Amino acid sequence: MFLTRVLPVKDSEGHVTRWLGTNTDISERKQAEERLAKLATELAQQAEDLAHSRGDLEAQTAMLKLILDSMGEGLIAADREGNFLLWNDAANQIMGRGAADIPTEEWTPHYQVFLPDGITPCPIHSLPLVRALQGESVQVQLIVQSPETAPGRFVEITARPLNDARGSLCGGVAVLHDITERKRSEAELARHAEELAHSRQALETQTLMLESVLDSMAEGLVAADADGKFLIWNRAAQSIVGYGPADLRIQEWSAHYGQYLADGITPLPAEQNPLARAIRGEACAAEIFLRNPEVAGGIWIEASASPLRDTDGVVRGGVVAFRDITQRRADEREIRKLNDELEIRVVERTAQLEAANKELEAFSYSVSHDLRAPLRAMDGFSQAVLEDFGPQLPDEGHRQLQTIRKGAQRMGVLIDDLLRFSQLGRQPLHKKTVEIATLVRAVLADFSTQQEERQIKICLGDLPSCQCDPALLRQLWVNLISNARKYTSKREQAVVEIGCIQQNGENVYFVRDNGAGFDMRYADKLFGVFQRLHLVDEYEGTGVGLAIVHQVTKRHGGRVWAEAEVDRGATFYFTLGGDTRQ
Repeated sequence: MFLTRVLPVKDSEGHVTRWLGTNTDISERKQAEERLAKLATELAQQAEDLAHSRGDLEAQTAMLKLILDSMGEGLIAADREGNFLLWNDAANQIMGRGAADIPTEEWTPHYQVFLPDGITPCPIHSLPLVRALQGESVQVQLIVQSPETAPGRFVEITARPLNDARGSLCGGVAVLHDITERKRSEAELARHAEELAHSRQALETQTLMLESVLDSMAEGLVAADADGKFLIWNRAAQSIVGYGPADLRIQEWSAHYGQYLADGITPLPAEQNPLARAIRGEACAAEIFLRNPEVAGGIWIEASASPLRDTDGVVRGGVVAFRDITQRRADEREIRKLNDELEIRVVERTAQLEAANKELEAFSYSVSHDLRAPLRAMDGFSQAVLEDFGPQLPDEGHRQLQTIRKGAQRMGVLIDDLLRFSQLGRQPLHKKTVEIATLVRAVLADFSTQQEERQIKICLGDLPSCQCDPALLRQLWVNLISNARKYTSKREQAVVEIGCIQQNGENVYFVRDNGAGFDMRYADKLFGVFQRLHLVDEYEGTGVGLAIVHQVTKRHGGRVWAEAEVDRGATFYFTLGGDTRQ
């Protein structure tokens, strides 16, 4: 093939003077152009195929990314140098951060990865992905505590190495699974298991304690369900009854255990058995005679039974507690026998007391009449001698006759005091509400009628009323005030204070004086008959007045006591028993 080219030749004026032509062989070039055109066509087809392939690859890549991002597990891949190749959304959420272009040495502090204790940072060489980059396949549990994952997540990580087509290590991949909830559930289950173990242990302890308590009881305790099956039968029940629990019908209990009515002969009817009644919903108590081969002599038991109910109040069985009262019944028989004997003795002693009282009354009458007459005669005849023969008697005779008279008069006073004292024990009490202040003023008024050369200052305080026998209480006040007047007789200014104080919710009346007082070492002798702490020559008296005070307070259920110092006065206190406040 040739290529012909023709070019015109022009003169100076631009006219074509001739034509020049060339022929070139272009066969090879034409073949080359054809080859290039074919090649271009092939290239265009390849480019189109490549575009289709790139589109497919992008679609596959997008699909793969979508799949990876939709995974619940985190997926991380890195090359041998630690450059992250893959990091899906789940990995972002679990790790709290995305892929960072940092060396492996900084992975632990950057992502805040800790060992399962939550305290120790995970060493770099122990990170699962680092170990995978070294050719290891591992599965570990770690904690991620980055600010974004606070308060931290438990992560289970499975890591494996990546190999190329030739089997050479080219990187590593790690799959992350958030097991925080599982760990919490496991911890909760462990806590529940521990609580259950503690509860079981506590229940076992309580059961052992209950068994120990039941076995240590002196009373027998038996419980049965609604069908009569025994649930509890403690050691005391076995010891008292002689038998243990038996698989019997309720109707067979009386015959098997030997239960009888009070006559000791008639078998106890099944429907009257306390435990059977409790199972029917009754609460009851009974005394039963028990006799069987194990308790051949027979014993008496006192049983108290109650139904067992569930939380809804439905009867689910019964329980009975019982004890051996054989000795108690024997003691009761003995007590009844003693009471009968005592009643007889009381009747006899009452008769004896009545006779003694009559004798005492006769003695009192004798003292009052038979002894007074000689005393009056002694006093009267002594006075007659003094009046009739006084001028003729020497001074010693006068003195001796006066001594006789004083002795007779003193004996008369002593007899009167003894009679009053003896009558106190026999005189019945007639209690009523008494205005103590009024009664004391009347006593003081009686004393004021007595002619005395000295002046006595009386300080009368608040005196609440009380329940008492007015006659006996008057005698008490007379004796105490008279005692205060007597032992202040040597004071230029005698002071007697009368009042009442409260002690432990009780009225305590008192009489205080500034007289001679006494030594407290001898205070226990104050209230005995004829007991005196001063000589008769110093202070007159028979030693019966304070004994009468003691007797009056005792008859009222009260008490009397005194406080004093020698030559600094004395205070006498007394109560009248019970709550006397008004």
